[in-house]
Amino acid sequence: MFTADDLTRLAKACGAKPNAAVVAGIVENRSYLTYGGINTPARVAEFLAQACLETDYFRVLEEYASGKAYEGRKDLGNVVAGDGVRFKGRGIFQCTGRANYTAYGKRLGLDLLKEPGLAARPDISARIAVMYWNDKGLNAYADRGETAAISRAINRGNPKAKNPANHEADRIKIAKLARQIIRPVASPAAANTSDAVPVEDLPKAPAPPIDHQPPAVIVSDVPLPKPGFWSRFWSALTKKASA
Repeated sequence: MFTADDLTRLAKACGAKPNAAVVAGIVENRSYLTYGGINTPARVAEFLAQACLETDYFRVLEEYASGKAYEGRKDLGNVVAGDGVRFKGRGIFQCTGRANYTAYGKRLGLDLLKEPGLAARPDISARIAVMYWNDKGLNAYADRGETAAISRAINRGNPKAKNPANHEADRIKIAKLARQIIRPVASPAAANTSDAVPVEDLPKAPAPPIDHQPPAVIVSDVPLPKPGFWSRFWSALTKKASA
């Protein structure tokens, strides 16, 4: 479907140096895209184009800002003091707000309200991103090459939004590059495959403790819960890779 080299090439084509840990986290969980019906070069390219922009060219899985700007945003479900920072953007598509953390946590059987940092864990981030993609019906837009509509669905919440997405022109340029880089899938029959099993319905293997996962690049003042040896180990590798 796609490799670490593909993501690296895409980021570099945009003039950026990706973070090896973030790239690895996306690649290692690419099977969720296939499960979710994101299984053709066009769909994968459009998905990765949005992922590239949202993660600052595959460099972070948590937004740089503190999240204070979201405080009191009732449209995001932020009705409790501190929700803005606690439920800031995390993951491939920057899941934001108490309402989204509640909804996706419930569908995945996770308490994201208690542990919001889990939304930045690569495997969970991938599942949330695929669910959001399918919730908005974005495979159909990808099949037609409608990057602007996809961009508005990701950034504005609605593919038919009147206002352009933030950095919409950049998203369109990235999608064009992604379509040149992403290779066809192995099976030609995949192009005719309908949307597959929703990722929340897949058999759930016991998730490794968060300390044993390569963490997302955390650049805010919100720490991951109970960091241990492996968290420090991966953090050191992340800093080295991004230097």
